Amino acid sequence: MEGPTVGRIGAEWVVYFDHYTKPQHVGALTTRDWKTFREITPDLRFPDDHRHGTIVWVPDALSRQLPQ
Repeated sequence: MEGPTVGRIGAEWVVYFDHYTKPQHVGALTTRDWKTFREITPDLRFPDDHRHGTIVWVPDALSRQLPQ
């Protein structure tokens, strides 16, 4: 695993990472306490060529103007 980035969604922290040995190439775990983690990789969908990234929070008004 490499290239992790962390974001918070509600009460959970989500850790995304490049999982280069897996077919999906990306993985994610969630935690509320940084002691226990739950894998959510099967629930994710990313473009096939997605690699390292980061999370950038933007205002709702701006997010509606971005391409889908």
